[in-house]
Amino acid sequence: MGILMLACVLVVGVCGIWAETKVPQVDIYTRHPIEGGKENVLICCARRFHPPIIDITLKEDGKVLQGIKELDLSFDRDWTFWKVKFANIMMGKGPYTCDVKHYGQENPTSYQLDMM
Repeated sequence: MGILMLACVLVVGVCGIWAETKVPQVDIYTRHPIEGGKENVLICCARRFHPPIIDITLKEDGKVLQGIKELDLSFDRDWTFWKVKFANIMMGKGPYTCDVKHYGQENPTSYQLDMM
């Protein structure tokens, strides 16, 4: 029993070394060119992160948007993950942000849509 326990600890330890934490790369953009007063889709894409523990929130002027939808969590060939969230919006003054909290970060990071 002791040898089995030691083997399990070694396997978990070796896997832990190989499982590198990678903070996500994040892009925030719209589906169509930005025009005030026009309907659009705000999109936030977090990619190349590991492990797959992530929380993404879309906001307008600091308030969480309603009707946020998401695509299934997916992975790339290098076993990093990506996640997309999006919401239909009526383009106003903003600011529009994507707040991302990943397992590899102590605090959420806020990414702002470039309105130009």
